[in-house]
Amino acid sequence: MTEAGLADARGAPAAPAPDSLPLTDWMGILDAYLDAGQLDAAATVLRGLLAQRPQHLAAYERAMALTWQARQFAACHSFARRVLQADPLNRTAYSVLAKAAERQPPPHGRAAAAAAWQRLWQMHPFNADFRAQWRAAGGTVELDVPALGFIHMHSHHWREAARVFAELTRRDPAREDWRVAWLIATWRSYRRQEALDAARKLVDANRHLLAGWHVLSLVGEPADQAVAQTYIALLDPDGSFTQTMLGLGFVPAGSTVPQLQAAKTNRMLRRYLHGQANAGQQTREPAS
Repeated sequence: MTEAGLADARGAPAAPAPDSLPLTDWMGILDAYLDAGQLDAAATVLRGLLAQRPQHLAAYERAMALTWQARQFAACHSFARRVLQADPLNRTAYSVLAKAAERQPPPHGRAAAAAAWQRLWQMHPFNADFRAQWRAAGGTVELDVPALGFIHMHSHHWREAARVFAELTRRDPAREDWRVAWLIATWRSYRRQEALDAARKLVDANRHLLAGWHVLSLVGEPADQAVAQTYIALLDPDGSFTQTMLGLGFVPAGSTVPQLQAAKTNRMLRRYLHGQANAGQQTREPAS
């Protein structure tokens, strides 16, 4: 971007680079660079963001997109695993695992891809792409028990979903995705004490589990709520990630949009932030 491009349409000089921007603006700038395919700029902004918010989950989702576009498949796989730690029902992360596995030699790659496509189809049984991918991997698309459970969740039939996932977790306690689905459905069924007990166990085993922290923040004792809010502030302070989580679909009342500093010593980062911020202002300004 040239210096002329940093001036507004009326020829006035561009505003000086800001010392800080809201987190939402950082994410918007990052998305703009990703959409434009400007991967070096996106990487610079992403590194600056993660330096200040190293556990910000929405940034890890963008990291998946960035590393996939850059064909850095091993890094993309690692970012997907990180997202699944926090959200074991994340469709984007499972899509990455499936596509990455397809690039591996058989038979392991084929089996890993099939397992990921099966989970995606079970979580979203009416998604035509996931259904086709699972069928191409050799699976059958007759609705099984997990798929029925997720249909109940999508339909907000919480008690029926809780019953299905309670049975599934009894069969296989190691499946964290089913345990989280049961937690969400149980909490939404107003069985708060059961959900609270389960959330405590889940976050004891996995401190990154966002659904568990949300349940604790809403129905836990004051000590639970204080710890939960600390973790939520690290993982998803503005609630943007929570909006996409299966079965939740809300922004917590305590959400905030923190300011992130643009270090004066990092000239490249400030230039990239500066250019996109001014471009956004130009887009919003009416013609004179």
